[in-house]
Amino acid sequence: GGAITSFSPHATEVAGPIPTTTTLSIVEGKSTFFAGETITLRAVVNPEPTGGNVAFFATTPVSGPGAPVVPVVDGVATRSFVCGSSRVPFGSHDAQAQYLGFEDFQGSVSTTIPYECLEGSGD
Repeated sequence: GGAITSFSPHATEVAGPIPTTTTLSIVEGKSTFFAGETITLRAVVNPEPTGGNVAFFATTPVSGPGAPVVPVVDGVATRSFVCGSSRVPFGSHDAQAQYLGFEDFQGSVSTTIPYECLEGSGD
């Protein structure tokens, strides 16, 4: 008789991409900035990917040059912007981060964080 060949479905199954979540925060812990102040955006990607990049959108839609892309190190990427610069003109903005994915890790987009960039010193 013919031999019955059996195989484990797990042996040939290719794992799908691992979903990720990207969480955005403002390191300074405030939402109002004044001319010349630094706004530091911090993106945390979970589960921690083995690599890849995060695009930081200081404003949505992006103003000035395209969104800067920063490598993810230990699951974290940060990028600083200056209030009143070409990337962050004066006004109200929504910041957002997008993990671009890497090998088996899917990309993901953070929620937006509203903040203001105001003229003046804030004194």
